[in-house]
Amino acid sequence: MTLFSFSHWNWKVISNEFESDTTNSTEIYTKMLEKIGCPVDVAVVPEGLKPDDQDVIFRRFSKTAKISTYLYAFIVGPYVSEKNNAPNAKNYVPMRIIARKSIMKHVKTKEMFKVTMAGFDYYENFFDCKYPFTKYDQIFCPEFNAGAMENVGCVTFSERVLNRGSVITKTEKEEHAITVLHELAHMWFGDLVTMRWWDDLWLNESFATFMSHMSLEYAKGLEDYSLSWELFLSYKSWGLRTDQFSTTHPIAADCATTEDAENIFDGISYGKGAAFLKQLVAYVSEEVFRLGVGTYFKKYAYLNTELNDLITEIQLASDSKHLNIDLRKWCDTWIKTSGFNIFESKLKESGGAHSRITDFKIFQSLSLYGDNCYREQYITVALFDDNFKISEKVKIKIDAKEKTTVDKLIGKPAPKAYLLNYEDWGYGMFLIDERSLEAFKAGLCFIQDSLSRKLIHNTIFFMARDAKISSKTFAQFLKSQIIHESSQDIVEDQILYNANVILKNYTPEEFVVTECNDMMHFLLYDFIPIATSEELKETILKGIISLACTEDHFKLMMKWIESNEVSFDKEGIRIQISDLIISPEIKYSMLRKIATSTELSAETIRKFYETHLENDDNKDLVKSCKLSCEAAIYDKASKEKFWIMVMSEKPEISLYDQEAIMRTFMPRNQKAIIEPYVNRFFEDIPKVFRTRECADRDSVFYMLSPTYFGNHEILGKYRKLIEDNQDSKSLILRVKEDIERIEKYIRGRELYNQEIKNGDVSVKLQA
Repeated sequence: MTLFSFSHWNWKVISNEFESDTTNSTEIYTKMLEKIGCPVDVAVVPEGLKPDDQDVIFRRFSKTAKISTYLYAFIVGPYVSEKNNAPNAKNYVPMRIIARKSIMKHVKTKEMFKVTMAGFDYYENFFDCKYPFTKYDQIFCPEFNAGAMENVGCVTFSERVLNRGSVITKTEKEEHAITVLHELAHMWFGDLVTMRWWDDLWLNESFATFMSHMSLEYAKGLEDYSLSWELFLSYKSWGLRTDQFSTTHPIAADCATTEDAENIFDGISYGKGAAFLKQLVAYVSEEVFRLGVGTYFKKYAYLNTELNDLITEIQLASDSKHLNIDLRKWCDTWIKTSGFNIFESKLKESGGAHSRITDFKIFQSLSLYGDNCYREQYITVALFDDNFKISEKVKIKIDAKEKTTVDKLIGKPAPKAYLLNYEDWGYGMFLIDERSLEAFKAGLCFIQDSLSRKLIHNTIFFMARDAKISSKTFAQFLKSQIIHESSQDIVEDQILYNANVILKNYTPEEFVVTECNDMMHFLLYDFIPIATSEELKETILKGIISLACTEDHFKLMMKWIESNEVSFDKEGIRIQISDLIISPEIKYSMLRKIATSTELSAETIRKFYETHLENDDNKDLVKSCKLSCEAAIYDKASKEKFWIMVMSEKPEISLYDQEAIMRTFMPRNQKAIIEPYVNRFFEDIPKVFRTRECADRDSVFYMLSPTYFGNHEILGKYRKLIEDNQDSKSLILRVKEDIERIEKYIRGRELYNQEIKNGDVSVKLQA
């Protein structure tokens, strides 16, 4: 394709290709219009300008390489840019970071260029393939619906990925680096070589996900980044959660239509597919994987490919190393099936003062849903001694059958505890045996490896999500361990996500406030005062705000905003948390919570947020915060106005503004005036799916679907949605998943009630 542009003389026009012609000649412009079949008299030109205007410049760029049409992008706006001025910048293609002037101050450009250049070096070496394009720009776009998009040489990011606070946590810094490296990996996987059809979407997304974590872990120059595999575990967990639903699908999905394609941008295409690739490296070795991928790029540059093309190249690479494996057969059990495997283990020992392992077996079963099978995979088993130090770690192969005997462990000293899937090479639900759970309950904090601690925390979380332990038991375990946790990433995962999911959904309605209040008090009175770093304190504060749900909580946060400090009274003593700045984003979160009050008047809420936002220079975030506060106000007329605004066929406000409204529209503490909208959701959501774009309809569904009000009556309404909307595949998929979520919530609440009835409130964890 050849790009032509027609713009004011002082506009900066950038393309991957070089300018081959620059003129204000009307004749050239006219010929260009004729070539593309557009009559001059109907051509759209900038307002007030004409083709023969001396202030107008016509540009023609060199012909591009052959790339897919979805990878072209046109970005126009009053942006500013910063070039890569690193001492070694000349070793790379030209790089720019581009953003609005008011946003650029929040972009850590030096660090972003550092990560990008390290990624260039790592990928070019790993793939044995030079970066295939002529420049690399990274642009932060306002109100960009996706997180980021891999346009050729011109990656676009949502401004939401930027942290504008004074404290950027290690997790936030490394997540941003992963996003940068993910999009850069797409220049090879996706842009240089593109899948033939959406069935192989995973060839793009799984590879970009896996390679971004490989790069962050191993690229030279990024040694100060250390959370690569901890963050990767979050992607795998997303894949496992998606794989648990009846709507699960193979990694290589069957996409008959583009609607099918829209529905597989999910945890399987990103997380499970990436987990498969990590297992593939364990199966064939990194050397073979690199060799196969390198020949794949050489053979298929600027072409479309299918799954078989990649597998063939890696098979040939394995053959060249005499591995004697049928890679296609092995891959089919992973890529063309759905569902996951559940692994339990049983250890026998001799007993006595110097007890030895006499038998160790791993039992494999199949998840409830999916076109499933037993799978062969490699994992590492770690044994822990009485001091929770690793006494032994052994790489083993789990056979594709129900039972695997691990001979390598027989004769080893019997451990205090052990962990299947140490270092997280495997994919599936690796349950923890009862003796190890009891040991971890007392000594998880003594395990030095943060990835192992996160694996164990995640297993406990999945047990609570599957209603195998109650939310009360989960909370007790969390409080007993998190207070000793040194990893800010684990703390963030546990209190910002896991605790909120379990306490708010798996607890009976009459106990939700009690459980959230108890956890919030623990974080405020016991945890935050002993936190040793500013970033850990801010993470805990975010957790406190997320759990706030009573009028006393809202009044306390109002005091914090007014005094610009976090303080509280404990046993008659005033305690102020030092080294903790209330950043703008923290303030916005507190204001959104305060606005949900059922006791404060609308006038009081408006006056409070106006007072504390008037001098804020983040105008876009201020606008969003004000919308959220207004939508949160406890007023029937206001709720009706906002419901109509976001549920209309053609909303007059942006998706960003709609999401700001929906974020606070249905708080649990406003049930008295929210209940009518629970019923309205089931009446209105089919129309949303018939008339709105994919991103719009999904936001409306996920942000307004009343799952946390879920009970047997609500389940009936969800099932009726399916009966009445058989022609809406996308809606049915999402409704089925919500039904299965609510069924788990109900089981979890029943377990909680049973424990209360039996008087059993001890932390009793059983696999």
